[in-house]
Formats: sequence, structure tokens, C-alpha cells
Amino acid sequence: MQCALDLSLDWRALGRVEAADDLEQDTLEAYAATLGPDHPESRAAAARMRGTCDVEPPPM
Repeated sequence: MQCALDLSLDWRALGRVEAADDLEQDTLEAYAATLGPDHPESRAAAARMRGTCDVEPPPM
């Protein structure tokens, strides 16, 4: 699941924002379904994704 989150960051950096958003949401749902919404990894993944909202991708 972490690889999917990493891929979504790459897609965002490449301008594929809608695809990145969809993959992030699907992955966060997978974390919650697999580990439970209160599991530390689920919470950490959600916190990492909230952080991407305010970060500009590095120039390519």
C-alpha cells in the first residue's frame, strides 16, 4: 500500500492530479479496510496525504 501512495506522489509531480487523488483515496480506503481506521499505519498514511495538499512538487 505504501508503494501506491508513493506512486500517487509521483503522479502528482507529473501533473496527473486527478489520477493521484483517486489512487490516494483508494489506498487510504485499503489501509482502513485492511488494518482498521485507527491503526497507526492507517493514521500515518492519512497524515502523509494531508501534507501533500500544501506542497508544490519539485520542478522536473
